[in-house]
Amino acid sequence: ARSHGELEGGFKSVGEALETLVARLGMRQFGQAGEQFDPLRHEAISHEESPEATFEQIAAVLQLGYEFAGRVVRPAIVTVISPAAAAD
Repeated sequence: ARSHGELEGGFKSVGEALETLVARLGMRQFGQAGEQFDPLRHEAISHEESPEATFEQIAAVLQLGYEFAGRVVRPAIVTVISPAAAAD
């Protein structure tokens, strides 16, 4: 809702209070561009090879993931880049 500009007025304070509460209870966001891709934590919806990549990494995060008490509640939805395959 925040990324679509829908958290305004009273909805903004309710959303912030909810985020604070779940963070205090141990809910944590994850998934950032540049971090190593982990298929147990990230759901890749596209994959590309890049000569600049040195390892399989997240290129873009389309939806953040969440974990609670060490367990993935929702995987992050991401795009992935990996090193270009060597030409034979």
